[in-house]
Amino acid sequence: MSAVESLRRWAKSGRSPAAVLVYAAARRLRGWSMPVIPGVHRVLYAVHKAATGTVSTLSRVVWYTPLFGKAWARELGHPPGYETTGAALAKGLIFNLIGCFLIALVLSNNIAAWTPKTWGSTLPGMSPVAQALSAAFFSWLGFMVPILLNGVAWEKRSWKLFAINGGYYLVALTVAALIITHMR
Repeated sequence: MSAVESLRRWAKSGRSPAAVLVYAAARRLRGWSMPVIPGVHRVLYAVHKAATGTVSTLSRVVWYTPLFGKAWARELGHPPGYETTGAALAKGLIFNLIGCFLIALVLSNNIAAWTPKTWGSTLPGMSPVAQALSAAFFSWLGFMVPILLNGVAWEKRSWKLFAINGGYYLVALTVAALIITHMR
């Protein structure tokens, strides 16, 4: 048995006043939370959403430009060298940014809804990384994959396009979820 495990068992047993104090201090530290200051937290929440939306948008640019841009354009039937410019590019970027903010908003609410502390439970729950990966994967599986499958079934989209777009959404949701769980 390790020294940490021995210390934990000693503190949990409560056989001495010192053990009771150590156990109480550990429980207080584990359950500590920051008090809510409305003005400050409103600003922090806005920064949090801006960071998540910006990183999601940047991941889209990286995913669809240098990584899979040519294959994506080919699968959509665009001619070689096709580029979106001017007003169409601005419109696409604005719509994408709005979409990233909406995804971040819904994802942060999903993560909060499935946190045991939200329900008043004293169970420890998952680590932030496990929570982020779980929320990202199941949000992707339940919300993105069905839409992409409809594209294959009804719009005659290729499986290659399904993989490119599905991979992007999985990466974007994972990055957003990691940011959300670590900024809380």
